[in-house]
Amino acid sequence: MGFGLIIIKLFLVYYTFYFISFFNIKSRKDIQHKNKKLNKLRTIGIKTLEEQKKFLDLRYPKRGKKKKFKFKWIMIPRLLFGAAKFIGIYMLYGYLLSFLPFEIKVWHAILIVMLFPIIINMILKKFSLQKNDISVFFK
Repeated sequence: MGFGLIIIKLFLVYYTFYFISFFNIKSRKDIQHKNKKLNKLRTIGIKTLEEQKKFLDLRYPKRGKKKKFKFKWIMIPRLLFGAAKFIGIYMLYGYLLSFLPFEIKVWHAILIVMLFPIIINMILKKFSLQKNDISVFFK
């Protein structure tokens, strides 16, 4: 197993969790609603101070006060379940990619890791789920 295959598997696992998060209808609708509000604020040429604050609060939401870390026993099963999900999906991709008739080199992996997010951002932009499209820099 080459280093390129490890990079591809880690990349695929990350994007699997990313796409699973879009299956939550409430989360997806919230993202779309926020992007519509941001588009409306972007169309305003010269913003007042209140509009600028509203834009920044929407674009970069504050997480609230940082609470002091407090250990809870529920963290251990959640961590183990998350690790089991990660390992399971990683192994599944390893099994599926073992059927490839060629070996994935590191330069293949780098190329995929660079191009795949651009394609995904273009697709998500069509559904108003992604606003920061990397392809703007290539035009």
